[in-house]
Amino acid sequence: MTVYVGSECDASMPNGTQARENHVGSSDRQADNSFISGEDEDFTVNGNGSTTGIYEAKLTQDKPAAATLMVFDVSGKLVVSRQMTGESVKQADFKVPASGVYVVKAISENGEHTRKISVK
Repeated sequence: MTVYVGSECDASMPNGTQARENHVGSSDRQADNSFISGEDEDFTVNGNGSTTGIYEAKLTQDKPAAATLMVFDVSGKLVVSRQMTGESVKQADFKVPASGVYVVKAISENGEHTRKISVK
């Protein structure tokens, strides 16, 4: 299983969210079998889905607030929803049900952060 996050994914996003053009830059990185790209350093998705199938989402906030992690498939169906834990750095582990493109969101009163992952 290979995971791509950001610019390597399909440009469409579910639930009316507008896609943002990501460019390869200093925040892009290669980890295990995952390509992770994006400009929002406050929200990261990491993991080795090819080995464990488990991913970790982290949200760094200046002002601590409750945060919810939501993962949608390309049709817009919610496949994971859970509260993130921690104080100024919120964290939640998740597992996607199958190969495909997913939108991963962290939502709090401080704002909404989005990442796209492609699981092969």
